[in-house]
Formats: sequence, structure tokens, C-alpha cells
Amino acid sequence: MIEDTRRDRLTRRRFIQAAGTGAMLATAGCTSSALGSESNAVVYGDREDTADRYATVYNQQTDGTPVDFTLTDGRYRDIITKVKAGANVQPLLGLDIVRFAYFSELEVLRDITDLYDDLPYTDDFLGSVGEIFSMRDGARRGVPYWIDSSLYFYNKRLFRRAGLDPESPPATWAEFRQALEQLDSELDLQRPPLGAAFTTGLVGFLGYPFIWANGGRIVNDDETRVLFDERPSIEALEYWVDINDAGLMTDPLATNWEDWHNMFMNEQIPIMFTGGLGLSTVQQGNEDLFENRLGTALFPKPAGGTRTSFLGGDSLTITTSATDEELDVARDFVRWANTDQGMQTTLELGFLPGRKRGFEVGLATQEPYPRLLEAYQKTLENGNTPIYANYEEVDLIITNAWSRALSGSASPSQALRSAAREANTTVLDA
Repeated sequence: MIEDTRRDRLTRRRFIQAAGTGAMLATAGCTSSALGSESNAVVYGDREDTADRYATVYNQQTDGTPVDFTLTDGRYRDIITKVKAGANVQPLLGLDIVRFAYFSELEVLRDITDLYDDLPYTDDFLGSVGEIFSMRDGARRGVPYWIDSSLYFYNKRLFRRAGLDPESPPATWAEFRQALEQLDSELDLQRPPLGAAFTTGLVGFLGYPFIWANGGRIVNDDETRVLFDERPSIEALEYWVDINDAGLMTDPLATNWEDWHNMFMNEQIPIMFTGGLGLSTVQQGNEDLFENRLGTALFPKPAGGTRTSFLGGDSLTITTSATDEELDVARDFVRWANTDQGMQTTLELGFLPGRKRGFEVGLATQEPYPRLLEAYQKTLENGNTPIYANYEEVDLIITNAWSRALSGSASPSQALRSAAREANTTVLDA
């Protein structure tokens, strides 16, 4: 089961990269695949192979020492092994935000507070993005880089056919469920109306926002105890068990990301959950849908709650391996990342910039992007990220609990309370 869901994540990654960046990559320059392949270059590592475009554009626009891209594995195992062995790693590192706390704990991230404070645009970061993607242990250890947030897409034509207002998508849990029922009953669908799943890696990205919207939390401020067994989390899971039991969503434990995106692009389902790369995926798969019938919206909220999103993506960091000679170039690259040119590159890659200004440059100004990106900008203004050192271990335990509840082998309260005991005993107290 775990290996299957890991392959699911790999399929998702390859699919969105192929769909979202194929045309752009044709113009990308040559990059390296090994640390230090250019002796005079400062090496920049990232888990996304399309991120080589940043190095290419930066080198084209600046003089002096180049930045040389190298691909890391998705969980940074190679870097962690080197750090624990006392070996040097890449001076520049695009770091998955959910690994930010762990790498800070390894003491591999430089304190760049002075650099961050000197940036002329820190007040322009949206919502809590500036804090989430930079601050840890009382110091700035990175800057917001490329961001991937969760939300939902809907097909305006299918909404209209079902008697729903395509310009007013459902905003509350009750409205959302009612819309699913109406779409299911009014349309001659061969599939459930909602494309989504809660497999490994997706409970966080797609499920946590429903916990947060209901006032819940995953871990306490001290990172000593989990809180996902409290009523807000139980109610969020009960909501999804109800939708699944009613047959209103694709199989939450078996459907992969690529499958439900294909269903949506083929207009076989009217709603799907997606992320930042969803736009480029739909554009490549069904340009007519993208330009004329696509709607974007934040996840719904419960009564009295707050609409929110999972903010994933990378923080751009400078590691303690950077030499004095490399440090100046690394700092220049960090400064450049959130300039107009850097943010245009982010948009071309299918990701989101962290600044308000980023939604006023490049692709963001070309139709139909302004209206489609409006919901994405709101995700950055209202989104959240779970930042604690044991994120992956806790997330796997939560995922297993959701699986038990969605499969009917335990009630939501039983599954989450058992999972909380496991997390508190084996992860946070360990």
C-alpha cells in the first residue's frame, strides 16, 4: 500500500512536469547533474528538475560567476546523508517547505536575517508567506521561492447545465456538498462529480485545509503533542467520509492524481482538487476548457470557519557549506529570485510567486490568467503550512488514520484518536 502511494506521487510529479513545462523546457539551457561539475560555478540544488530554468535565466541576465543546477532527490536523502557525515552540500538549496524545520534542526541552513531585512520587497509578500518560508528558531533561514497551493477547479459549462451559478462556486461545506449532489443528479455523469483522493502526500495537501478551516491544528506550538484528534479534525474527516459514502467523489484511496486530472480535462467530471501546476496541466490537456470554461476557487469552509489552503513549495536557502567566495553569488541569487525576472520564471514553470507583485508580471497579465489566478492569490493570502521537524512521520500516521476511516474500518474519531496516541508515543516523545 505504501509503495503504491509512493508511485502515485511519482506519477503525479512526472505528469504535471510533462504537461506544464514541456514547451518552456525546449528553450532551457544546459545544466549540470553532478555537484561541482563547473569548477567556477556556485551549485544550486532543487528537487524539481524543471527548476534548472532558474539557473539558466539568472545566468543569462547577470555577469560574473554562474549558478549551476543539480537535481536532488525528492526527500533530500542524499543531502541528509552528507550533512550527517560532515560533508559539504550545495551552497544554494531550494528546500521543500515541509522539510524546512528539519533542516534547520540539522543546523545546515545559514542565518540570512541581514539579507532578508535588506530586501526591498519584504512587505509585498502575501499573507504569512514571508514568515512561513523564511523564519525558524528566531532567525531568517530562507526566502519564499516557488509556491504550490491547493484549491479546486470547476467546469463552468457543467455547472450551468446542472443549474448552478458558474460565477458563484460553493464556498461553504454545506454548499459544496449540495453542489456535488446537484451535479450528480442533474448531469448524465459516468463518474462521481468530484475528482480527488487522500493517499500518501495528499491528505496534507488536500485534507489539512479542511482541518484548519474548522479551527483545528495538527501539532501544538511546542511541537510536543499532536492535536489532530480534537473535534475540528474529527469533523473534517467526518465530512469526507460522508461525501465518499454518498458516492460523490472518486475513490479516495485508489485514484491517482493523473487519472482525476485526465477526467477533468476530458470534461467527464465537473470539479477536481488540484494545485499550482493545475493551470498548465489543463492548458496543455484542453486549451478550450482552459480559456473558456475553467473556474478556480478556494476550498470551502464550515459555518463560522475560514477558507484556506496548503502552501507547499520551496524556500530558497543558503547552506553552511557555502564558502566565502560562493557566498556573494549565493546572496545575489537569493535577491534575484523574487525580482520581476525571477517571478516571471516561477510563473513559466507553473508555480506561484510569493509576492503580490508576482501576480502583475509576465503570464499573470495575459488572459485568461488574471481571472484564474485570483483564487490562487487568495490561497497565498490565507494559506497555511505545517512546519515541524517530524512532518513526514506525523503525516504518514494521519494518512493511515484517514484511510481507516474512509475505508470504513474505523470511525473518524476512533481512527484519529488511535493515530494521535501513536504519534505522541512514537514520534513526538521519541
